[in-house]
Amino acid sequence: PLAGYGGVCGIQSILTRNLKRRLIAVFECLRMEKIMQNKELASYIMDQLSDLGNVRNRAMMGGYVFYYRERIFGGIYEDGFMVKVTEASCKFMPDSTPKPPYQGAKEMLPVTILDDKEQLQKMVEEMFPELPERKPKKKAK
Repeated sequence: PLAGYGGVCGIQSILTRNLKRRLIAVFECLRMEKIMQNKELASYIMDQLSDLGNVRNRAMMGGYVFYYRERIFGGIYEDGFMVKVTEASCKFMPDSTPKPPYQGAKEMLPVTILDDKEQLQKMVEEMFPELPERKPKKKAK
């Protein structure tokens, strides 16, 4: 009965292929779920900062980068919403411990005041003078 499947090794090969397909499907599902969670979080952050004006975000590599008056101040990464380490961000979130959002990145602060709209807005406003200006885009040749 196993002759048509190449014996036991043939069955293992079929099972391995099926398992791989299922695992790929599961990981793709989890990735899409994370993308949707990030999209919802980005929308919530934009709502929290809506009174500031001049705030925008840009989807990037499964996360989001946030700009205030065209200067990057934070983003959504694997561990959630994080902002650049500045005197202002440290002042508003003394309970937050800097850590890199991904391997090889500069440390950032996980945002601990996300649900406090007023404090979050004040922090972003006070961070602005400490943020580097956006570099102009190079013109294509």
